[in-house]
Amino acid sequence: MKNNKTFTLVQLALLTAIELILAFTPIGYLRVGIVEITFMTIPIAVGAMLLGPASSLFLGCVFGLTSFVQCFGISVFGTTLFGINPLYTFILCFVPRALMGWLTGVIFRAVRKVEQKGLISFTAASCSAALLNTIFFVLFFYLFFHGASLNLAGAVIDVSQMNILDVLVFIAGINGAVEVVVCTVLSTVLGKALVHLQKKVLPR
Repeated sequence: MKNNKTFTLVQLALLTAIELILAFTPIGYLRVGIVEITFMTIPIAVGAMLLGPASSLFLGCVFGLTSFVQCFGISVFGTTLFGINPLYTFILCFVPRALMGWLTGVIFRAVRKVEQKGLISFTAASCSAALLNTIFFVLFFYLFFHGASLNLAGAVIDVSQMNILDVLVFIAGINGAVEVVVCTVLSTVLGKALVHLQKKVLPR
């Protein structure tokens, strides 16, 4: 039992380290102008599969905190929002990612109870992580910044003239679809392989 707990802590530490490496290197965010595609949901989805909802919640919180750090001159979009309202920006960065992490773990565990073998549970968790990250972020952005006017790289965008679907297209658009597909495929493959390896390593 003690060995199992130690192994779990080691796995969580490794996933946290990967999350930090992704956050502060070009690997974690693909930026083209103000457009950003993030791969930060991959370690969270893998953590949900390996360790459960509590650990994926923790990893989601790490994602949220590193996302907020991006608002200090690293991300054009984040820096602009921080200049409008720092508190709302922190909530926007942190809460959606924490919720996404926890729910990804819950979804994986629920589907896994029904489907003991196969890829459905892994795919569901992987897709959920990417989709929920986008959905929650859009909802919180719309809630807190609906009346804002954003100056992004010289382009002024009046959010007050947008409905929720306009905001979804503005924030997600094509990059959101790419993000979901890439993260779903990579998280599913990695998660399935690591869970299989975990069963071989841990004592029965």
